Amino acid sequence: MALPVVMPSMAATPYYQGIEFGTTDWLEISQDRITLFAEATGDTRWIHLDPDRAARETPWKSTIIDGYLLLSLVPDLLPQLIVLLGWSTAINTGVDRCEFPDVALANSRVRLGSRLARARVLPQGGCRLGFDVWFEVEGSDAVPCRARVNYAYFA
Repeated sequence: MALPVVMPSMAATPYYQGIEFGTTDWLEISQDRITLFAEATGDTRWIHLDPDRAARETPWKSTIIDGYLLLSLVPDLLPQLIVLLGWSTAINTGVDRCEFPDVALANSRVRLGSRLARARVLPQGGCRLGFDVWFEVEGSDAVPCRARVNYAYFA
C-alpha cells in the first residue's frame, strides 16, 4: 500500500490534479459479504449467491463479486490513499463512466487504485474533486470495476 498523499487544504487540490495515489491494502471479499450486499440491495441473482450452481454453469466455476459492491467500497478505501485537510463535510456528487469490464471471483482479494482526475475550488471555500478509481484482483490482470467518483468537500 502507498502512504496516503496529504493535501494541505482544499485550495491546494488543483495542484494534485493528474496525480496517481497508488493502491490500497488488499481486501478479501468473502461469499458472506457478497450475500449481505445482495440482501441489502435486493440483487439476488444466482451468479452472486449460489456457489454450487455457479460451479456448474459459469465459465469461472465460482460466484462473482457484484460490481456495485466494489463501487460501494470506494468511500471506505479512498482515505487509505488521500488525506484532505480542512474539510468538515463531504458529499458524494455522482459517478461518471462506471463500467465493469471483467469479473472478480468470490473470496478474491481486491485493492483500489486512484488518481485525481479533476479538482475545482468552490467560491464558498470548498472544492469538488473527481477521482478515477479502479479495482485490481490479486494474481490477475482483471479490472472488475473502474469509474470516476465525484465528491464535494466543505469547510
